[in-house]
Amino acid sequence: GQSTWGYSSFKVTKEANPFSVQFVGEAAIDAGGPYREAISQICTELQSSALPLFIPSPNQKNDSGQFREKWVLNPSANSLVHLKMYEFLGVLMGCSIRTRNFLNLDLPSIVWKQLVDVMLTRKDLSLIH
Repeated sequence: GQSTWGYSSFKVTKEANPFSVQFVGEAAIDAGGPYREAISQICTELQSSALPLFIPSPNQKNDSGQFREKWVLNPSANSLVHLKMYEFLGVLMGCSIRTRNFLNLDLPSIVWKQLVDVMLTRKDLSLIH
């Protein structure tokens, strides 16, 4: 099987964050605020051209239809490095669920329904045309 070395530190309870954060030049002790800010910045970068995992939905690219703020998985992000990045994103998603520090990702229902094992409908596909 594939190695998940390094992910054991992400096995946390809902009372603990999987890592602590200290921003350079800030003296704040991480009591949750810097951690939440770091997660927010990660989500912002995921939903930008800074990282290759997500691309704007067709509605966003064409500036038409509903849900123009949504991002979809990038089908071109399929190298080994990209797959490792998706794997790490999955670990972050699991941590966010356990710690109730939810990720602010604008994913259309066609993406998130598959993550939570909810049946897709034609409407899900039609919402991002």
